[in-house]
Amino acid sequence: MKNRLAFLFVAVILLAGASLAKAQKKDSAEEAIRAADQGWAAVFGAKDLKASVAYCADDASFMAPNAPLAVGKQAVSESFAFFFAFPDLKINWHPTKIEVARSGELGY
Repeated sequence: MKNRLAFLFVAVILLAGASLAKAQKKDSAEEAIRAADQGWAAVFGAKDLKASVAYCADDASFMAPNAPLAVGKQAVSESFAFFFAFPDLKINWHPTKIEVARSGELGY
């Protein structure tokens, strides 16, 4: 009986530790997403074209209002440059919700 109780106790401790590690990994991933998003918002708000496009994947897509879909860094860069040409343009954003898959491989 003592062996079963000891086994059960160890199993509960290990499961709790694994759950805590997963929660910390998820929190870390959420913070990484938040930091990347805020970094991009800062350079975009400063109208830094090169730095703004650097946040995009090579196959990124961007759809500006009343414009065709821009696909790829070059097209996205041209779309961003169009926006940055407006002298009174001021834009900023922040995430209101961040989701991370349990595996940690996908987040938005």
